[in-house]
Amino acid sequence: MRRSRSARGAAARRGKPACAAAMLFLLLCLLAPPPPAAGRGSTVQEDVNRLITRDGLRTMQIALELYRRETGAYPRTLEEILRRKSITDRSVIQDAWGNPYHYTLLNGEYQLFSVGADGKAFTGDDIHPEPLERALEELESR
Repeated sequence: MRRSRSARGAAARRGKPACAAAMLFLLLCLLAPPPPAAGRGSTVQEDVNRLITRDGLRTMQIALELYRRETGAYPRTLEEILRRKSITDRSVIQDAWGNPYHYTLLNGEYQLFSVGADGKAFTGDDIHPEPLERALEELESR
């Protein structure tokens, strides 16, 4: 059975959209960025970790100020706050990635920040707390 010329053309035209769609899908798959590597959080998870860490740093600033008001000086280490308040949960002095907060005390002034996702101090992903004035305002409002 032989098809007419118009029937063959109609069949060919019906196949073109499906073929074009398949080619477009293949092209998009090739150009799309790869999914996050296993073990690395998604962008959303990293954003959540940064927010949790910023909140933890603000809480730690307030704890440091309360410690100074009670003792007259800032602690030499963050562990001193835990011991003084009988806190056994060490996660309060760690960021959302499980890294301990970077805390140094020099000449009565402290430096406090999170080393971020890479776990290394003084790199681009370090997270620094808001200015102490905001933490003190929060403390005064309590």
